[in-house]
Amino acid sequence: MPERCRREEALVGFTERLRQLVIPPEMAAWLQGEFIGSDQSDKRRGSGSLQRLHSDLDRLHKRLDILNGDRLDPPFQVHIVCPAAIRKHRGTFG
Repeated sequence: MPERCRREEALVGFTERLRQLVIPPEMAAWLQGEFIGSDQSDKRRGSGSLQRLHSDLDRLHKRLDILNGDRLDPPFQVHIVCPAAIRKHRGTFG
């Protein structure tokens, strides 16, 4: 018998046994309560982490603004000089 058929037979046997599994209503209610409680706990924990990350990000942005403000006063300006302008004004500087 091919390997694939054996796996399929094992899977069919497993699903039949799984269908026979009966969970008492009290146990099902308890499991449902545990799942819901765990989910809510995870959401609260995740929400708190997200708030902390946002506050850290805001704090770091403020620090960068202060650092950049100190370095860039007076406002930082970039001058681009092209080679043609250098040739034109050669000898004027200096």
